[in-house]
Amino acid sequence: MADQKTLLSLALSITGLDDWIIGQGRLRPLQVAVIGPTQVGKSTLVNLLLGVEQAEASALAAYTERLYGFSQPSVQGDADWITDILHDAALTLQPVKRPFPIDAIVWDTPDFDSHRSHQYRELIARVAALADVLVLVVSKEKYADLSVWQTLQLLQPLQRTLIICLNKVSADEQVIKNALVDRLSESDWGKMNVPILTLPYIDKDSVFGALARSEQIARLKTQVLDPHNFCSEENRLRGIQRVIVQNWDGWLLPVRHEIGAADSWQAKVDQCLKGALIDYRAQYLAHDHHDDAFNQTILQLLELLEIPALSEPLSKVRRVLTWPARKMFGVWQQQTGRRAKEQSENIILADIIDHALLVLRMSVTQNVTEQGQVGLWWGALSRVYHDKAEKIRHQFPVSVNDYQKEFAPEIEKAARLIYVRLQQNPVVLNALRATRLSADLAGVVIAVKTGSIGISEALLTPAMLSVTSVLTEGAVGKYVGSVREQLKQQQYELVQRLLQEQFAAPLLNLELELPGLFNVSERKLGQAETALQELLA
Repeated sequence: MADQKTLLSLALSITGLDDWIIGQGRLRPLQVAVIGPTQVGKSTLVNLLLGVEQAEASALAAYTERLYGFSQPSVQGDADWITDILHDAALTLQPVKRPFPIDAIVWDTPDFDSHRSHQYRELIARVAALADVLVLVVSKEKYADLSVWQTLQLLQPLQRTLIICLNKVSADEQVIKNALVDRLSESDWGKMNVPILTLPYIDKDSVFGALARSEQIARLKTQVLDPHNFCSEENRLRGIQRVIVQNWDGWLLPVRHEIGAADSWQAKVDQCLKGALIDYRAQYLAHDHHDDAFNQTILQLLELLEIPALSEPLSKVRRVLTWPARKMFGVWQQQTGRRAKEQSENIILADIIDHALLVLRMSVTQNVTEQGQVGLWWGALSRVYHDKAEKIRHQFPVSVNDYQKEFAPEIEKAARLIYVRLQQNPVVLNALRATRLSADLAGVVIAVKTGSIGISEALLTPAMLSVTSVLTEGAVGKYVGSVREQLKQQQYELVQRLLQEQFAAPLLNLELELPGLFNVSERKLGQAETALQELLA
């Protein structure tokens, strides 16, 4: 969650930009903001400036919790643009019968140091951005408070006219005033000429009688209501630019932390994706026992080797002659089927995905404990990760089957490429056709087609081993080897796309919703940086 400094500087900048946009070209009244900590006499000073007791003063701490703007009726009638700028602020505009020497609005503001001030402190930043003159009221008990100097530091980049009223002082006022001057000289305000006026402590019941017509209040009115205090549109813009520049990195720090968490998650997903592909290559593609694609290519090739004119009558004879062999292979399948099933491509891919999802689950759990915006982002991810992972597990087998169907034409294409190459080598082609006949007599091809055995088991039979032996010898063997490697590469690329679309993409395209998240992308952040440079140009 953003700290108070960040929230106040944002409110200051937003209101300042709104003022620069909405207030351009208008006949502006002089804006005077009376600010200060609690119980220093802000409302009383507002009444002294007005010359009439209109702002409600109270001995209770943090009594004022709204913005109260006091001005002449003529100004009140053209104040809609001001309420537009302070559109969501708690404010009240009240007319004052006693005329000012110039058109002005005097703002009575809440405090910024009481225990409840965090609820309305933003109002001070908003009205300060609108102000031409800032009147800081402090007492001898409050002038050194940290909240006073933090507020002055926040407002200094605006470089508006600042007048300090040291209220409720007694005989030691010069010592306090000198201490205040020294503190100002050490701050960024030291480069500006900041007048400090002192007012003695007087009982509330006699304030107007003793001070309203005093020399100090006359001098204060003259300094506050000086037409030279009007801030030009150019200087208003420059002031807001300084505020933005000084606070930009601080504003974006939690946003960058959140983007960093998202980048870290993407890196972890990418790492798991790479690991899954490595595992797939090592556990499946690198094993001859799992060379299903090439085995199916051989089966397709055997069908192409069959002499078309004899294929139909021979198939009927084969079914009769190979029945004993098929029964034998059926027993073999019962003994080895479980091992083959456990090592199939579908099972291997499912195990790889389960492992990757588990690794990512552990990463999410570990990072939820991080502090600040990082932990908040990982916490939001944790809320949706379980359901997303289960959905991936549920849909993945269907996606694997779809990929295998998509890959099937490549197997047929590979078989045809080999067959075309064999036609250029009649000796090898005739040898394979003879071998094909022995495979038929052994019932291997029929057993595979009827499902009595799997392709992997069929390739281990002597009849089929003779086929692969012929295919791997000589010049034809080199070509078949290249087709085999190309087939594996195509299979790898399809699985890579499968994992990217069905595993990585669903885990990266997440809509995280949690109070406090910015959900700002790197692209949008770049656009904001560009807009800042244009504003500063």
